[in-house]
Amino acid sequence: MRSPALNALTAAACLAAAAAHAQTAPTAATPTAALPEVKVTDAPQGEATEGSGQYIAREISVGKLVQSPRETPQSVSVITRQRLDDMNLTKLEDAVKQTTGVNVTRLDGAGNYNTIQSRGFDIGALLLDGVPIPQGANYATAMDTAIYDRIEVLRGPSGLLQGASEPGGTINLVRKRAQAALGLSANISAGSWDMRRADVDLTGALNAAGTLRARVVAVKDDRDSYVARLKNDKALGYGTLELDITPSTTLSVGHTRQQVRATVDQGLPAYADGRLVDVPRST
Repeated sequence: MRSPALNALTAAACLAAAAAHAQTAPTAATPTAALPEVKVTDAPQGEATEGSGQYIAREISVGKLVQSPRETPQSVSVITRQRLDDMNLTKLEDAVKQTTGVNVTRLDGAGNYNTIQSRGFDIGALLLDGVPIPQGANYATAMDTAIYDRIEVLRGPSGLLQGASEPGGTINLVRKRAQAALGLSANISAGSWDMRRADVDLTGALNAAGTLRARVVAVKDDRDSYVARLKNDKALGYGTLELDITPSTTLSVGHTRQQVRATVDQGLPAYADGRLVDVPRST
């Protein structure tokens, strides 16, 4: 039989061993690595997409205010100037066809009159630089894209942003603006069915301070078709003048004129049973 004194001594030894086991050697201080300073700078791009080399736009003007696409409470697609050039989209009809959720149906052989639909409804509302114009979108599909900086397509009802409008959506055509830096571009192209096209774009400052700027764009586009006697000849002229009245106020005036001479062709009727008329393809 153990004595109480021996039991107390054994317990004290165990506690001392546990305490000694819990003690750890002090850790050495870890040196802190100093990273070099990183500075990120960027210049404001503004609304224009010309010269940005991008397929996205930071700001749009299809609403009542200039804002970013993510701040617009609706689905918006923007076809930038870079995309128009890369894909050679020379007509509004061709550009709108590249928009998600939009369907274009030709109503004539030359493609000068089309129906544009989104979400099952016609897109009839058309804006020019954010301002409504009386000409419907169906008649504007023949417009040449050489004068535009970007094309904005807002899908769905836009009554919140535009007031009275079609439930299908709204198309906003944003024209190129005059630049202070001298710029000149010219293009000549040719293709099948006697297609010939030439366009010139000239912009620059009219005074030393660069506060008065001008821009002119001219296009001549003539083409035939695989259909006999079907022609589509187009001439376009655009001019704009900008004056900086104050550092925050700019006066801008512009004029666009496009003339189209085309043969109306709505095709041939079919038989009642759906069979096509047995005529050459060029008829």
